[in-house]
Amino acid sequence: MNLDRKINVICDIDHESYSNFVEELDAIEEILEEGDITVELSSHGGDYLVALSFYDRIRSSKSNITVRATGVVASAAVIILAARDTRIMSKNAWVMVHEDTVMIDEDARVTQFERASKTARLLEEQWNSILASRTKTSADVWGDLHKREAYLDAKDCLKFG
Repeated sequence: MNLDRKINVICDIDHESYSNFVEELDAIEEILEEGDITVELSSHGGDYLVALSFYDRIRSSKSNITVRATGVVASAAVIILAARDTRIMSKNAWVMVHEDTVMIDEDARVTQFERASKTARLLEEQWNSILASRTKTSADVWGDLHKREAYLDAKDCLKFG
């Protein structure tokens, strides 16, 4: 049996979209003896930690998965694009990376702000390291791109690997 399957991740990256993704991927892998799976990705981003769950689930799959970027793949969605070796971008797709946003209460104490900032930096370092390991570009380059909120077209992404 040789089947081709597609999972759409055309949404915000959140717990609900992750849960739906895992259900679809598990169902396909349960019936798929061999064949390809395409993850169609278009997202303005969302929760960075949930995106890491997507990344880990895709990386752990034994299936032949291709991630195909269409439209915009921004913020948290970028790590999902990087999850597999076979990545395709449509001609008019864009990737956008930026620094993480820290959300704290308006009445936050200084220590709460410091903890949130430290956590955001650690997460950003982890992201830069993952992106460097999945591309031809160093973590420092990804860090610079994050700081300046960079928009990359398909040609730029091909250059970065």
